[in-house]
Amino acid sequence: IVFDVGYTAKPWSESDMDRYGLGGTEKCVALIAREFSKAGHEVYVVGQIHENNPEDSPRYVRYENLSVIPNDIDLLVGVNYIHYLAYFRDYNVKTNYFWIHNLEFYPWYNGEELDPNVYHLNHRSIDKVVALTEWHKEAISSRFNVDLSRILVIPNPVNTDAFVPYDHSKKIKHSFIYTSHAERGLTNLIEEWPSILESLPDATLHIASPSYGMD
Repeated sequence: IVFDVGYTAKPWSESDMDRYGLGGTEKCVALIAREFSKAGHEVYVVGQIHENNPEDSPRYVRYENLSVIPNDIDLLVGVNYIHYLAYFRDYNVKTNYFWIHNLEFYPWYNGEELDPNVYHLNHRSIDKVVALTEWHKEAISSRFNVDLSRILVIPNPVNTDAFVPYDHSKKIKHSFIYTSHAERGLTNLIEEWPSILESLPDATLHIASPSYGMD
């Protein structure tokens, strides 16, 4: 099983998830790759990432070392970057999924934009496009002219082992939290905040953003 996670501003690895935190897409892949490995599969995560030890599974591999991946792949999953079709065009792939975590996907390959007439969601080698929710599925279908029958809905995983016991008596009344990149709707929330305060004058808002969104 191979996940191609594309390009990132700085390399990451699974260990960063507990030390510094990861973006939603990276955390999703790290958790799923870990579970597939526990189930006995040979798993690779490919991208601009930190490599780990060759004997580890899942194995994290940079693009320049793709040759370590066996030519026969049972499941190939491209994540957000459609360039995975170019990176793995010479491999024997049994099943091919393209997983989109946002409302658009990225066409970049080695600093160049791929031809949209060739690299698109209806590409003949893509078996299924993966969306996160039914709403997401409809949005992808409408925006990119993809038949709904070709889109699977697979929600992001949740690591319940990371949950800690919570004393509900300590709940802070009328407190709200926004937990995403600011560009994903924070402006809308701020515009609505006065109407919330009309009903709940003591309401408080806490904003938590990933490190790449702090600017």
